[in-house]
Amino acid sequence: MLTAAQVAAMLGISARKVYEIDPALLPRHEFGRAVRYAPSDVEAYRGSCRSTESRARTAALAGSLNSRVVSKASESEYEKAFRRLGLVPRRMRSTAQNAPASTPKQPEPASHSSSSNKLSLVTSLRESQS
Repeated sequence: MLTAAQVAAMLGISARKVYEIDPALLPRHEFGRAVRYAPSDVEAYRGSCRSTESRARTAALAGSLNSRVVSKASESEYEKAFRRLGLVPRRMRSTAQNAPASTPKQPEPASHSSSSNKLSLVTSLRESQS
């Protein structure tokens, strides 16, 4: 029987990830708080994870899933839908490029440090009290 640390070393992952593997995929034996794995189960799990596809096919699939290709196709469908409704679609810039600040810039308060403003305020207060 193997510990999670030993299984992790065999699979090249962390012990935490070993615990996160679904027990239906990698059966485990629990003895109280101790968790152990059968070597044959670990080898079977490793075999089920093996990819048989060639790198060329994987690269071709990855190229077809390029977000720009998908994005352009979906944009044209949106444009068609807008046009069918009689609306003109507006293209917006992506939020990832030069996104504006989330909080608008607040105007700076006016300065009340000039003595003439203070003097006029004091004289107006005295006049209103009399």
